[in-house]
Parts: sequence; C-alpha cells; structure tokens
Amino acid sequence: MITRCGEEAPGLEFDLRLTGVRSSERLDRGETDLLIAPDFVTSSAHPTERLFDDDFSCIAWVGNKKVGKSMSIDKFFSLAHVATEYAGGALLSIEDRVFQKEGRDRRREISVPHFTLIPSFVIGTERIATLQTRLAKLLARSLPLRVMPCPVATLAFTEFTQWHRYQERDPTICWIRGVLQQVARAKFSAAGKAEAVSSELAGQGGY
Repeated sequence: MITRCGEEAPGLEFDLRLTGVRSSERLDRGETDLLIAPDFVTSSAHPTERLFDDDFSCIAWVGNKKVGKSMSIDKFFSLAHVATEYAGGALLSIEDRVFQKEGRDRRREISVPHFTLIPSFVIGTERIATLQTRLAKLLARSLPLRVMPCPVATLAFTEFTQWHRYQERDPTICWIRGVLQQVARAKFSAAGKAEAVSSELAGQGGY
C-alpha cells in the first residue's frame, strides 16, 4: 500500500504507529487519521469499513520434535508459548480474549510487544505460538517454521479501517481508503499470499 501511494501521490507522508489501548482516543482527538485494527480496538463513535478476514494458525520450529503436522487442544495448552502482550497487558490480544472466554490459559513462556517478533523466539526451540494464518504462511516461505491448524477453532477475526466521522468526505482520507481496499482485495483474495498488518496510519499531506 505504501509503495502504491508513493507512486501515485509522492508528496504524501505517513507516520505509522502501533495499535494500543489508546488508539481510539487518538482517533477521537484527531491525532490519528486512519486506524487499521480488529473490531475490539475500534470506536463505536466513528465509521468503519471491513478490510479483510483472517484466522490464526499454530507455528513451531521445523526441528521441534514435540509437534507433528497437527496438534490436539491438550497438547496446545501443555506446550510453552510465545505470546504477544500489547501495552504491557493493558490490551488483550485476540487469542487471549478467546482463551479467557473458554476458561483456558496457555503456558506463556515469553511475551513480546508485537506479533512480528514471535518467530525469533520460536525458531530453534520447543516453544509454539499462534500467528495470523496469512502472515504465518508468508513467513514459512523464508523461515524454518511449520504451520499447523490451531486446535482452538474460534480464533477468527476481521480487520477494519476506521476514520474520524468529521473526515468522512476528506479527499485524502477517501483516496487512501480506496487504495487500502484495492490492495486488500488484490492481496487477500488468494489464501496465504498476503501479509496481515495491524497498525495505525496517520497520513499527513495532500493528494
């Protein structure tokens, strides 16, 4: 998306920030122009637009002898996990929300501030992790990772784009939203051939 914007609107500037517990507040105050996040991060006060759907898979190092091509739910919860902890635990991840509802808790051995760091602490170990399926398959092309179906079947989510209600007709915001939709349709139409990204976009400049 950034490449496409750079080609078609070279004067546009982006300030990318991680999603967090105060993401919707920053949108309310006008500090963020576009928020890309799952529904539990977005605000009910502003319009949203569905971007793509995904679910979670389980990943393990290819040399991990404790896992095979599939995994039972008991095995899943008995093994050590690498997990994402947003804002020091103030914002629960999608997985933790599901596990909490089911009254289960994974054996968290390492916590990282962002899901992109997870593979580094899985490779070469007996730890496992959950990761967005499309991202997991993309990473497995270049990293020694095995991707397996997650035994917790309810781990699915929808990623949304959100903007401030007062910017509904802002030409720059509208154009970027259109680019996001086009890129998402092109990249996410084939399963496993796209990156899953959760970030805030604060666009500055004009088109």
